[in-house]
Amino acid sequence: MKNKNFELKKRRYNTKIMTDDVIAIRKMRIFRKISREAAAQTVNISPKTLERFEHGRTTFPEERKKALIRRYRFTLQEYSDILEGKIVLPDLPARSVFNKPQKTEQERRKYQKIITKRVRVIRSMRKMKG
Repeated sequence: MKNKNFELKKRRYNTKIMTDDVIAIRKMRIFRKISREAAAQTVNISPKTLERFEHGRTTFPEERKKALIRRYRFTLQEYSDILEGKIVLPDLPARSVFNKPQKTEQERRKYQKIITKRVRVIRSMRKMKG
């Protein structure tokens, strides 16, 4: 599959080429809420390499792309439909996918209490010293 639509951006040390397939694969990962680390582990690459691919700084062979598509639980037909525009994935911000669980108020205050106890000990030691 050759993509004629691409975006070329010049960077300080390299060229960034955002092709349709790169954009589609990244949207598929975010849509399925799969972390970059988990996806990279499937294809036996580092998360940084996958990040460079998703930002258009490197290319992947077709076999790796197919492995990623299978990991994201899409079929090759769905992938081609996404490229052709028949299926539209929503533009989700990547950060909203991996929200951290909220800490309870006790857990947040526990850290403050530990610091407070340490400060008290240091103050009392300073008083003893001089």
